[in-house]
Amino acid sequence: MDDDARLNERNRTYLRTTGAAELTNTGYGGIATKSGEIYDFSVWARADRGATLTVSLHAADGTALVAPLRTKVTSDTWAKYTGSMRATATSDAGRLTVGTDGSSRLDMVSLTPRRTYKNHGLRKDLAEKIAALHPGFVRFPGGCLVNTGRSTVSRPFSRWSASGPTPSSRRARPGCTTSPGRFPSTTGSRCAVRRRWPG
Repeated sequence: MDDDARLNERNRTYLRTTGAAELTNTGYGGIATKSGEIYDFSVWARADRGATLTVSLHAADGTALVAPLRTKVTSDTWAKYTGSMRATATSDAGRLTVGTDGSSRLDMVSLTPRRTYKNHGLRKDLAEKIAALHPGFVRFPGGCLVNTGRSTVSRPFSRWSASGPTPSSRRARPGCTTSPGRFPSTTGSRCAVRRRWPG
């Protein structure tokens, strides 16, 4: 949806359900979980007459990877709802499902591991491999996140000043041309074409 009920002017689109629904995201080829690790969930939401959200991580066959998280959306104004889940199993093919029992508006759905590289939000195993190369800087984000689309799309997104201090305040841009539906993205990190590696 893109109307006056949006979260803010920069983040213009959101998802609306007109009744009970379940929404599933498979991540990029699956969401990795490790037994015992904590994963932090957040979503901006509002509901016409209140609703309960049920959040779960599960394998493709439905096997639970965490105990479900439930949170009540109590108002028809935007608010951020958060919670944490501890993985009960290890998987590299998890799926995140957010269910609602009533008409709801959802935006900025996020799931991140509690333990990241030096608390910068970067995936620990990959960041450690990059750090071992001792780079002076990293072009991030790269590829289609910056280069896809005409200049009117790419240039505002690639400016640090336009990327906003928090994910919900960032200008969303169309997803990569190879992503199904080209869902808008703001990324969990501010944009900087040349970014000093966190040492």
